[in-house]
Amino acid sequence: MGRQPFLSIGFTISFDRRILKWTRKSIDRVKTEGEDDSTRSTLFYAEYRNTGGGACTEDRVDWPGFHVLKSSKEVRPYTVSELIQGDSWLPTSGVPYQSVV
Repeated sequence: MGRQPFLSIGFTISFDRRILKWTRKSIDRVKTEGEDDSTRSTLFYAEYRNTGGGACTEDRVDWPGFHVLKSSKEVRPYTVSELIQGDSWLPTSGVPYQSVV
């Protein structure tokens, strides 16, 4: 008890990409591990339609690589269909997924 939960994201790789979409976020704190100015300037971190107490993006960090995706057109490249061409092989695997935004 008394411990604060954190979403721990290690931004240690240059040009790292992280997209949180349709995620229930109960916390509004992000603890970055291994992050420094060089990785901070090359990362791409985006959020789209998250819910919960930690979903508000108004007080997020002011980094060039932080983005709030606002439309289905912006998030489409990060869907199963686009990112890993899931429509061509996932149906035969039996893994449930959504191909649309």
